[in-house]
Amino acid sequence: MKIINLFIVIIITFSVMACTQSSLEIDLYTATEIKKNTSTPTTTITPTTTYSATPTKKPPTSTYTPTNTTTSTYTPTVTPVPIGGGSGQIAYCQNNEGIYFINPDGAKNELVYKIYGNFYWKEPLQWSNDGIFLTTRVNISQQNLLRRYEVDGKQVDQREWWGWIVLSPDGNKYITYDDSYILGDFKNKFTYLHLTGRFVSWSPDSKKFIYSSYRNRSEDLYIYDTLTKEEIKFTKNGFMPDWSPDGEYIVFWGVEWNKPDNTQELFIVDLSGVGRTRLTFDDFQNWNPSWSPNGEKIAYQYAYVNSHSQGFLSDLYVIDLDTRKAIRLTKNMNIGSRKYSWSPDGTMIAFWGEPEHDENYGLYTVNVETGELSLLADGLDYCSGVAWRP
Repeated sequence: MKIINLFIVIIITFSVMACTQSSLEIDLYTATEIKKNTSTPTTTITPTTTYSATPTKKPPTSTYTPTNTTTSTYTPTVTPVPIGGGSGQIAYCQNNEGIYFINPDGAKNELVYKIYGNFYWKEPLQWSNDGIFLTTRVNISQQNLLRRYEVDGKQVDQREWWGWIVLSPDGNKYITYDDSYILGDFKNKFTYLHLTGRFVSWSPDSKKFIYSSYRNRSEDLYIYDTLTKEEIKFTKNGFMPDWSPDGEYIVFWGVEWNKPDNTQELFIVDLSGVGRTRLTFDDFQNWNPSWSPNGEKIAYQYAYVNSHSQGFLSDLYVIDLDTRKAIRLTKNMNIGSRKYSWSPDGTMIAFWGEPEHDENYGLYTVNVETGELSLLADGLDYCSGVAWRP
């Protein structure tokens, strides 16, 4: 025990000597006395924040595997264009039955308006340009009636009529005849125009109409303005006029009396009434002209006597106004007066006709480019009218 205490005393003594000896030191490099701060230093410890990064668990790397999903591609619904354009319906009538609608391919032949009466033989059916109203003339129980129907079969108007009737393109007015022209509408308004004539054709805007009138031993064409109430003489020696769709020209059946043949041919003239151009050059009658909807062609009937049967026939022709080439569409066919109708797209014509040596009247269509003839309905009567719906 004494030895241990002695050892401790020795250690403490050496420690005090060491501290005394180091109280003064010389900087060997600068020979500057450096006084040691013998005070107990106060050490302020600014803790350094050491962020120990806690490893963030990364989501496992995913490998993209495409999913085969069907991508929808927009396919527009294509509505098939009806044969001949327009609504794809042809109206025709039958005595004591009514008015039928038939598709241009002969399908869906349907009786739409039941009418027990006799239809007027000349243009008994007329559509308004919008294809909404169908006007007909029919004799029921000895009473002449003008009827207007909507396409859904509803009768919307009825009134008496006296003679032939020509409906305006807008479907709101008409011309009829009773000793003189009568301008009527569907609001029970009638205006006696005190004009005499026949073969009326309306302007496309439904404001004027052209007609032929026999005065002073000459059948001439006149134009009447329904707004100004004025009549002007248009041209000499003309009848059966038809106004062009653009309103710029008139085609008519006329005679050139100063020519050797004096045959009845077709002529075209602008609205000035001068500079008439002859379209046909035949040895008989070319009549009943009708413009195609696009104004590029004119259909007409060619009347002649068959050399074999000596029967009077009337075939359908069409003339191209650019080439002035006439194409025969029917052969040995008797086509009823004013009983044909252009398709809205101008590619076909529907007509009522009777083949030679066959008393089976029928409703036909013909392609004006190919001449292809199709029978849609047969067993019809003479009074069958036809009107292709716009």
